[in-house]
Amino acid sequence: MKIRGILSVFLIVSAVFSLSCCTKKEEEQTRDLTEYNELSYYNNVIEEDTLLICKAFMCVGVPPAVLPRTAHKGEYGSYVCENYRRTDYKRYIETLKNDGYKAVETKYDKAFFTRNDSFIFLSYDENYKKLDITWYKKSTYDPDGGISADEAEKLLCYEKSLSKIKLHPIDITPKGFFERTGAQIFAVPEYSYDVFAGNGQDELMFEDNEYYDCNIKLVKDGSVYAVDYDCIAVTDIDVDGKEDICFLQYGPTSGLFTFIVGVISDKDVYREMFYTEHYSLSFVNINKRVYIRGITQDNEYHFFKIKPETNDNERYIELYENDEPISQWP
Repeated sequence: MKIRGILSVFLIVSAVFSLSCCTKKEEEQTRDLTEYNELSYYNNVIEEDTLLICKAFMCVGVPPAVLPRTAHKGEYGSYVCENYRRTDYKRYIETLKNDGYKAVETKYDKAFFTRNDSFIFLSYDENYKKLDITWYKKSTYDPDGGISADEAEKLLCYEKSLSKIKLHPIDITPKGFFERTGAQIFAVPEYSYDVFAGNGQDELMFEDNEYYDCNIKLVKDGSVYAVDYDCIAVTDIDVDGKEDICFLQYGPTSGLFTFIVGVISDKDVYREMFYTEHYSLSFVNINKRVYIRGITQDNEYHFFKIKPETNDNERYIELYENDEPISQWP
């Protein structure tokens, strides 16, 4: 009788232990994904052989007094300040001016400030009492063999300016990036403009609603690539033993969400366009492999595996979610 009782207890304990182990194993399997769902600050993460360069994001109650001075890991990022009153917004603008920033544009509850070593963009929403701050800070790292600031200005900037304050691109290349890839990263102030077909040039359109913005440009071997989602991944994406640069771009369509995945390898550059529901996109490192993370407007998370393919000696890219291919643009 005692033996039967001991055996019953043993079986119950074993079942509980087994269930506990199973639950723990499942938690470990999903932790790689959930940790990215809950991430509030993400910037220049180096894991194993993968380098991710992404805009840092932090949600805070009040903004920093000035541009973050300890953000040495990454050179650009953003803050979202909630429960923020208009008087606080105006006070913060004065704080920036006192810190040596010059106001280039301050209207429509948007403000653009510049200093020799940085740009700052402010966007205030009075209805939601929310202030968005985006900053781009010049790197203290000077890559040996890279292009100079003057060369970058000729390559990346327009000659015309809407302001008396001349705006230059700033080099935000993180330390070691140029040595690994031969490329540099620049923050480039830009304005609203239209493209006139036929003349081969982008002509500036100065309108009442001209909008200052700052975009990330990747420069390699004299070629310029837009990094529309402010996110770059350096990894051996095609598994040939050599590192590649992966970047994301907006698609050209209107009314239908599309995005472009680009890869710069040691041999060529290839891109592929995909159409999906609307996502906020970035690269993430999961189990030592680079994925594209898409966040929907309903805050749902999707993870896409990047798989380069070859057809008739031409390279192209496939994306998969749970082994199901993502639709390519025809």
